[in-house]
Amino acid sequence: MFREEARVFYHDPAKHWFGSPEKMEKNGIQDDCMFSIAWCIYGGREISANDFKERRGDRWFGTMVHERIPLGAW
Repeated sequence: MFREEARVFYHDPAKHWFGSPEKMEKNGIQDDCMFSIAWCIYGGREISANDFKERRGDRWFGTMVHERIPLGAW
């Protein structure tokens, strides 16, 4: 998805327009991924590693349950 959108992403400096020229077509390539990445970069432009705090305490990544019965007959 990203590569597809990046290949057609276009800037028209005369119209001050960014986007996919196919966005309004029925099965055209969209530009949502490109804009979401751009907004993430723009939103983090004034923060650095010093703005993040150290995480302490228990870290929980989920639970893994080991089943003794196979799920299928192989």
